[in-house]
Amino acid sequence: MRGDREEKRANEAENRLSDIERFIRLSGASEAYEHWNYLHAVVKKAAQALADWAHSTASISSHDVERIIGKGIIAQCHLNDLNPHVESDRQKAANCIVDTADSIVGNIGRLQWDIAVTRIGQLASEMRLSTGDQSIGGSNGNADQLTNWDGTKKQGLGR
Repeated sequence: MRGDREEKRANEAENRLSDIERFIRLSGASEAYEHWNYLHAVVKKAAQALADWAHSTASISSHDVERIIGKGIIAQCHLNDLNPHVESDRQKAANCIVDTADSIVGNIGRLQWDIAVTRIGQLASEMRLSTGDQSIGGSNGNADQLTNWDGTKKQGLGR
């Protein structure tokens, strides 16, 4: 009889767990959690790339390292509800990555670390993100002018 009661309790607990799992799945919380985990993984990878580059002998980071760190900055913006199109928000996100990298960088010279911190700040400042058809930054005021194949500006259009 005691075994039957325990089996009944286990079945009820399993049913409650199934109901909770179904609720989480239907509410979209599991997708949000997966997205949150993905963003954290991207940030962690960026922090590790920054720490690794700081330890390297390279004076300039590679395109791949900058791409990884750039993705990390954007992911950190999303995690902190910052706008990745705003330079000051990207700088805040870059500082969060620096804090994370600082905890994993280990033994490193102050000058090496200062160079890495400066470079991630420059990267956050220089990032160009697109919003649909438009590019953010880097146009020198000419983004709204149409250009002919020969490089001349089209007349009567754009401005």
